[in-house]
Amino acid sequence: MMKLAILFFILLLAPVIRESLESVMVLHMFLQLPLLILVGVLLHGNRNWRFLEKWNDNGVAGMLLAVGVLIFWMLPRSLDDALTEIELEIWKFASLPLLGFLWKNSWRKIGGIFKSFLYINFLSMFGLLAWLYLGTPVQICNNYLINEQHIVGAVYLSSVLVLLLNLLYIVFFRGLGEEAE
Repeated sequence: MMKLAILFFILLLAPVIRESLESVMVLHMFLQLPLLILVGVLLHGNRNWRFLEKWNDNGVAGMLLAVGVLIFWMLPRSLDDALTEIELEIWKFASLPLLGFLWKNSWRKIGGIFKSFLYINFLSMFGLLAWLYLGTPVQICNNYLINEQHIVGAVYLSSVLVLLLNLLYIVFFRGLGEEAE
C-alpha cells in the first residue's frame, strides 16, 4: 500500500498531471483533492501506528484535525489561492494526505454518534456549497470561470442527493444500529 501511495503522490506532483487537474475547477476539487486524500489513506494502510496512540486514542483529536483541514479546502478562496501562491500549493500537497492518514486512523475509533454527526454535517456543508456555487451570480474564484463554478455547484448538489438517498436507505432499510457499529 505504501508503494502505491508514493506512486500516486509522485504522479499527482508531476507538472503535466498537476496542471491538467488544476486547469478545470471540477477536476481540481473533485479529483485532485480526493486523490491526495487517498494518498494518506493508502499511506496509513491497516497498520497500528503506535505514535498516535497517546494523542489519538479515541479518534476524536485526529478526526477534528482532519475535518478542519477538509473545511479549509472546501472554501473557494483556499482552492483559488492554491493556484497562485506556492505556499498554499505546498500546504495542499502536505495537508490533504495528512487528512487521509488521520481520517483512516480515526474513523474506526470514533463512535457511531460522532460518525452520524459527521455525515449530517457533510450533507449540510455540501448543500451550502451547492447553493453558493449555483446561486451566486458573480464569479467566486478568480482563476475559474463562472460556468465552471456552476458545474461544481451541480456536482455538490448531486453529492447531496446521493448522500441523502444513502441516509434514507440506512434509516429505513438497514437500520441505524448496524451503521453505528
